[in-house]
Amino acid sequence: MTAMDGWIYFVPGYVHFDPDNPPIAGHRPIPEGACNFRGADVFCGPIGLIGEQDHLFHNNGDGTFTDVSLKAGVSDPNGAYGFASLFVV
Repeated sequence: MTAMDGWIYFVPGYVHFDPDNPPIAGHRPIPEGACNFRGADVFCGPIGLIGEQDHLFHNNGDGTFTDVSLKAGVSDPNGAYGFASLFVV
């Protein structure tokens, strides 16, 4: 047993990006001109990308982890954009 057995790890989901189908301005839900900087087309960022779910993992103490996101109520089923996490005790 190590000092980290039983700890939990939170992994926020950001976006699901498919490089074969990047978001394109003028196609739903991105309005025309939304991805333009000084007259040049640029990458849209998260606009138009589907957010990913968050995950909370419990360290089982044997080198494995259990996803307890649903049980803990932090799975983010709507897929909001997560970027970082902070836990305060």
